[in-house]
Amino acid sequence: MDRFKVKAIGHVKGLTLLEMLIAVSIVTILTLSFYKATERTAHASNRLKAKSYLLSLQAVQARAWLENGIYKSLKQLNMKPPEGLKITDNTDKAKQSISYKFSVTLPSVPVSSGCRTLAITQDEVLPIECW
Repeated sequence: MDRFKVKAIGHVKGLTLLEMLIAVSIVTILTLSFYKATERTAHASNRLKAKSYLLSLQAVQARAWLENGIYKSLKQLNMKPPEGLKITDNTDKAKQSISYKFSVTLPSVPVSSGCRTLAITQDEVLPIECW
């Protein structure tokens, strides 16, 4: 504490280089941890948006089936996906009137993960362990 005392000529001793390095290191660690937490939250948000959108598609398809007796293509549904999501129509064209399959690939999930691509059909959600 003596180093911060005012001397007779009015000068205050400043911070040492080591103290500055420690302060910068602490700020850097806090910034990196905040960035990682924000990144995880964004990935979780994208996954939830994808799931919600796919379930909405499934509900609309169920209504189309009840009203018309056939399922519609993704273009016919005319539902815009949330920003940042690309929905793929994997429906077999020969069986389109009796089945459908829509999928979304999550770029934030590692390629090796089985949960990178989420899909939905008239009967199920795939892969089940990711839902």
